[in-house]
Order: sequence, then structure tokens, then C-alpha cells
Amino acid sequence: MVRSFVELKAGEWRVKGMLRRNGAHAGAIEFRFQETQDGKWLGGGHTIPESVEKEVSAAKDKIRNTLKTRYRAFQLFGNSASQEPNTSSASWPLRCRQSSKAAPAASTAAKQRAKAAPKKATAVIKKPSKK
Repeated sequence: MVRSFVELKAGEWRVKGMLRRNGAHAGAIEFRFQETQDGKWLGGGHTIPESVEKEVSAAKDKIRNTLKTRYRAFQLFGNSASQEPNTSSASWPLRCRQSSKAAPAASTAAKQRAKAAPKKATAVIKKPSKK
């Protein structure tokens, strides 16, 4: 099982990175911040004081690299610790993204073929006139 979070200390602050392993945002990393004096976890959009901003950004880079490595391993081997790559679950997010990108091209090609197809001739039958 892949640990989907990493927590590092950056000066007086703690930085937590959480990895999304599945869903539409698989591979995305969410950051949270904690001031050691306060103890509350703050969202990733919280403004960080300039005094610890460099340390926090360095911690975020380390967390990002660690979680990217873990996510790649998760894609290759799935949930098991076997040495054989699990190709069905490894390429799952990639297959979804590729199929969604390829679908519009296929539909436009089908529309163009439908427009180019000749229309069938329809016969008009006239009634004989009475004289």
C-alpha cells in the first residue's frame, strides 16, 4: 500500500502533502500548513509569512518529488508489492485521458463522412391528369 501523505517541518511551520491516488484528479497533490504554536491545519491557499516562505517552498518541493515517485510506483505495481507490473491498473488513468482526448476527433471524422456521403435519390410520382 502506498502512503499517500508526507509531513515535513519547515522552520516553525509544518507542511503536509496529500496525494490523490484515484478519481479525476489522480496524481494531484494537496498541501496543508500548520503553525506549531497554533496547531490548526490551514488550507493550501493560506498565505505564509515571508520569514519562512523559502523553507516552506523547499519543503513543498521535497514533498512533491517524494509523492511523484510514490505515485509512479503505484501506477506500475498497483496496490500489491509484487515485482511484476500490473499493466491493467498502471495505465488506467492514462487510458481514460487518452480516450477522452481521442473521442472528439472520432466524432468529427464521422460527421465529415456523413456529410460527404451522397444522398439517395427520391422518386417523385405524379398522378395522371384527367382529360
